[in-house]
Amino acid sequence: MDAIELLKRIRLPLLDLYGSDDLLSVVHSSEWRREAAREAGNTAYQQHRVAGASHSFRGKEEVLVEAVAQWLNRLDLH
Repeated sequence: MDAIELLKRIRLPLLDLYGSDDLLSVVHSSEWRREAAREAGNTAYQQHRVAGASHSFRGKEEVLVEAVAQWLNRLDLH
């Protein structure tokens, strides 16, 4: 499935978390993913790049957990 096309339909809160040392396809498509979410009118989409993280986030687990926790805490679930 094409993630860019799917993002054009998603309007739910979505955290797009990737590493600066991620797969080249992931890093290079970050702007396209952000634009697809904008096109969908997804105001709850947030993209976050973790410096020094690879695709597996090995060695950056604490940073990964903290980024997700901060994002969840900012969600307005009421």
